Amino acid sequence: IIHITGTNGKGSTTWKVARSIENIDVTPKNRVGMYVSPNIYEFEERISINGQPISKDDMVKYTNIVLDKLYPKSLDTEPNY
Repeated sequence: IIHITGTNGKGSTTWKVARSIENIDVTPKNRVGMYVSPNIYEFEERISINGQPISKDDMVKYTNIVLDKLYPKSLDTEPNY
């Protein structure tokens, strides 16, 4: 895990580090996940694996999983938030 902080250059530094790690041929299944904020065009571009942004469908899927954990549904299947 690499955490980059500071005032300027976090996005470009994160991008360069991620691309460099992707190019290390450790194993054929080597994957590099990256989260940056803020996004420029689409929210999904904040999360990527090996340079590919998360799909809108996956973003919705995983967001719903997190929301279900944060706000469990009651027995009558109505959200309790």
